[in-house]
Amino acid sequence: MAVEWTLEYASVTKTLAAWGLVGLTRRRVNQGIDTVTFRHDGVAFDGTPIFAYGATIKIFRDAVKWFEGRVDQVPRYGSMSEEGMQYVIAGPWWYLEHLVYQQGWNVNNGAGLTVLNKSRVLLFHTITGAKLNAGEQIADVLEYAATTAAKPIAYDDTDFPPVNPPTDEAQDLVCAEVIRRALRWAPDAVTWWDYSTTPPTFHCAQRPNLDAASLAITALSGLQIQSRDDIVVPAVYLKFERTDTYDGQPYLSVSEQKAPNDSVTGLEDNAIVATVQLEGGSVQSVTAAVEVETPAPATAAWWQSKLSWLANDKITIEAVTEASRTSSLPRILTRGQLAAWMTDSGGNPITAAEDTISARMRYSVYSAATKTADQKLAEFDEVFTFRAIATNATTGSYSAIESALVGESAPEGLAQYIYDAVSVLHWEGGLTVTQQDVDSSVDLMGKLLNLTGGNAAWLTMNALVQETINNVDSGTTQISFGPPRYLGLGDIIQLLRMTRFRRLYINPATRVNGQSYGAGSVQLGQDTPKEAPSSGSLQPRRVKVGDAAATSKGAIDLDPTRADAAVAGGEAQVIKPRWTKVCDNGVDKWCLVMRSAALTALPNGAVED
Repeated sequence: MAVEWTLEYASVTKTLAAWGLVGLTRRRVNQGIDTVTFRHDGVAFDGTPIFAYGATIKIFRDAVKWFEGRVDQVPRYGSMSEEGMQYVIAGPWWYLEHLVYQQGWNVNNGAGLTVLNKSRVLLFHTITGAKLNAGEQIADVLEYAATTAAKPIAYDDTDFPPVNPPTDEAQDLVCAEVIRRALRWAPDAVTWWDYSTTPPTFHCAQRPNLDAASLAITALSGLQIQSRDDIVVPAVYLKFERTDTYDGQPYLSVSEQKAPNDSVTGLEDNAIVATVQLEGGSVQSVTAAVEVETPAPATAAWWQSKLSWLANDKITIEAVTEASRTSSLPRILTRGQLAAWMTDSGGNPITAAEDTISARMRYSVYSAATKTADQKLAEFDEVFTFRAIATNATTGSYSAIESALVGESAPEGLAQYIYDAVSVLHWEGGLTVTQQDVDSSVDLMGKLLNLTGGNAAWLTMNALVQETINNVDSGTTQISFGPPRYLGLGDIIQLLRMTRFRRLYINPATRVNGQSYGAGSVQLGQDTPKEAPSSGSLQPRRVKVGDAAATSKGAIDLDPTRADAAVAGGEAQVIKPRWTKVCDNGVDKWCLVMRSAALTALPNGAVED
């Protein structure tokens, strides 16, 4: 029974013959754009295409969808004998080649964090700071295309490669390139599309997870084959470099991974020796020195340490009373700064509070250091106050981690993973199968190829199918098999692309919290030593003014004790300027005289001078 081929366009389904189409050919390829081509012979090559650019085309083989894609190109042809148009229909990988991949980043817009999509990407890393393996990164790209960009694709991540590459920064990559970057760490992986589903479903699997299919060489109409002993890798030697920074000082560390064992030297022929840059960590510490003292406001010596003039050798402090503090913390800060990050040796936080220290002092001032009674110039009774920062800190240096970022770790088992993929023998070549009608039995995309009836090694060669071409009119299927293109150049240097083009400029934590990381800012303390002491209301007890250098030793002695109630008849006297009538050359006149009130008699106990 003949196979019926139909084409659906704009909800209209007709056979290829009814559409007037011939030359139906499908090409499927690993990590590339699948295409279908056909011709519309006999139409004016300068006419209007029957299928519009960008329109969706679906092709069915006996009602089973065989291909789905968009009109990508319409080449026209014409000669003396014929003219027409050819149509190139691109499969869903086309969308991945034409869509720039963007990741969500937390950015601070001044009102808090908000998520913004950016084309600067950190591959193998999530917005929450978690790591992604290669398969998870591929799934994230496909989800972005299918959901965010609403492209007609689906995916099955069952066999996506689980290898864990290091974080990789890139910019302005299309989705297809992100997938290819991820698959460089899985060199034995292939991709293909299942067109029987709507929308088409993307698949990716490595060699151990692919099903094998066998073809008899007697059924082939052509075969070319060779073993690729030249690209078998005997050893993998990876060196991971990481530069960590501690308080601005960089420190380089290097770790190694070897496969298949630790005896690998990197000198083996065809060995992979690669250096992988990892994101380094950084630590910013802060250190501060403080000095404190235990205040003793009830002592003259402590106040003299705060007011140097009180320590003058012509001053005598007779009494310090009414000493008090407003804080119960044991010490006060004399130098440095206190910050919230400080802790004591037991891990307890350093606390601080404003403290007002006060005391009443009675002191005398003398005209000479000998301080004899006749040298006393004045007596004072003052209240002094001192504003300070009270604390439980002790004198010494304090340090803490101001900020810290953990560096990137080397992906565990990466060397062994790569070795397992590249140490096997690949078989490379092509074959052709001719049938009355092409069918899926010989379209082996997503399978491993073995051949029977020939060399014994071909029975289990498990060759990776890289491309298939189905020509419906001729009934032929061409299959290309072998290593991926970046293993198929015969030069092992090509495999080193996976690290050569990898760059990392930005700290991954930036995507998580929206902060740029550089030297960092250091939090300084807000609690610093306060102002110098001040005195309260001045209450002088006695002032004696005189010229100490004069031989006469004359002086003016203002002694308020002479007006005390005890010596003034039980009533304290106030000496102040008073208007008083005096006789000036026989004439009564008024003048201001510093005196007490006039008394009719000398008070009891008073002594007449």
